[in-house]
Amino acid sequence: MSEMYLSHAIRTRNRPSNPGIYIVRDGRLVLYVGKARKPRFRLWEHVHSSFAGVPTPSPLGLLVMANEPESLRWRVEIIDSEWESIEQLERETIARLRPCLNRSDNPNARRLPKRYRRLSKWQLIDEWRRDVGLAT
Repeated sequence: MSEMYLSHAIRTRNRPSNPGIYIVRDGRLVLYVGKARKPRFRLWEHVHSSFAGVPTPSPLGLLVMANEPESLRWRVEIIDSEWESIEQLERETIARLRPCLNRSDNPNARRLPKRYRRLSKWQLIDEWRRDVGLAT
């Protein structure tokens, strides 16, 4: 297992890594659990994904962006796993930790506390349009 700040995980996305699950926390609050062949690169994708040049971050990415710079100090745990058993490890970890942003197959997800700022994809796209001069 390795633990680091979210900013470090994103910055070191191209380092060689093993498949595993990753747990994003703010203090004791578990925000998200995911799985990936390259966990650091997947964390980068949550924030930096786009389609045809338009930003399309995941719900985790939106939360990170809405809560910067504080979110860059959130902690990430990466737990190596054999790819064949990773699905089960992810399901068990989600069931045990009840992360706020994992909604599917997580009927007992914790509510995201109100102290977190939220950003919708539409708000993000509007900001992007203004930044590139496409706003009407």
